[in-house]
Amino acid sequence: MEPYVDHLGFMAYDLHGSWDSENALGSLMRPHTDIRDIDNGLTPLWFDGVDPKKVVMGIAYYGRSFTIKDTDCPVMGCEYVYPGIKSPPFLVDDIPEQHPKHTPTDFPII
Repeated sequence: MEPYVDHLGFMAYDLHGSWDSENALGSLMRPHTDIRDIDNGLTPLWFDGVDPKKVVMGIAYYGRSFTIKDTDCPVMGCEYVYPGIKSPPFLVDDIPEQHPKHTPTDFPII
């Protein structure tokens, strides 16, 4: 495909998130992007001979939050209970529908 396009897009964000709780990675806090994951995603392109000048990397300008399980473990790699509470432009009123068993003060947000 490379000979027929000017650029190839590589999404270098949202590689991890709350959806990981549904797979083998589990409910551990990790950044939504990581240089190791980006490298792993780009390596097959280099082995296939893709010209790096054609690869355009999409990078996010936002972050994600988690509601931690244990206040003694508030760092990457620790367990979370559910994703962090939405912030504007979302309404705080959305919280009870998302997490009916918990209130916003049940767990600290990092």
